[in-house]
Amino acid sequence: MLVFGATVHYVSPDLGMAGQIIHQDTFSVRPGTPIEEVMRYGESEHEPACLVEGLRRVVHREVELRFHKVAARNRE
Repeated sequence: MLVFGATVHYVSPDLGMAGQIIHQDTFSVRPGTPIEEVMRYGESEHEPACLVEGLRRVVHREVELRFHKVAARNRE
């Protein structure tokens, strides 16, 4: 199996800056799957769900940006 994925992250001026990831998710495909099929699935099925989950985490204040790093908020 080959693994592909999507990442939702805060944008920073330094692309090498670590700790900006809000949510990541992966999906697997069989070797030999045409790249067009991988891209179609990733763009139409996988990326939207990943984005929605990342936005949900921000809107519900489950994560926040602290000192340029994403941190889970303490639940009270």
